[in-house]
Amino acid sequence: MKRRIPITTVATLVACATFCAPLRARRAPTEAALLGRIQRERNPIKKAKLEVRLANVKLKEAISAYDGQKLNQGASLLKDYLSDAEEAWHTLKATGRDAAKKPQGYMDLEISLREDMRELTEARRRTYYTNRGPIDEARNQTGNLHTKVLSALFPGLNGNPPNSKPVHSLTSGPGKVHP
Repeated sequence: MKRRIPITTVATLVACATFCAPLRARRAPTEAALLGRIQRERNPIKKAKLEVRLANVKLKEAISAYDGQKLNQGASLLKDYLSDAEEAWHTLKATGRDAAKKPQGYMDLEISLREDMRELTEARRRTYYTNRGPIDEARNQTGNLHTKVLSALFPGLNGNPPNSKPVHSLTSGPGKVHP
């Protein structure tokens, strides 16, 4: 006896094959490709996003170098990572945009720096303590940069909110404000 396959099963398989084919995983961008795109990019926000991606590529290479006990190469790549992250920050600041009102680019940098801090912490744990100096330095500088980006995104975090009046205690009645 022949076994028949229902038409709905065949239709489902054909639909999956048709629509799922474009969803293949993308390969990671190379350093050279990102550098070329950064050079060509005219939009400073997109340029900063590409610089963030380049910094992430450098950080991953640096962590791989440390995992492979290539300490000098790892330290050099960490310096490159920091310079690329700083360059992204300077590119965003040069736009003159208010990060609190138009956070495009700033949010990408903030999220990336937060994830990078986590990756550097994990790399620090895997690295022998006498070799942790460049990782600790990169972690501290990444943390400082992250604080700058957060301050730009949320200006009220630095103390009093901008253009704010002093906060008074609760009122005890209508019109009675206690200092």
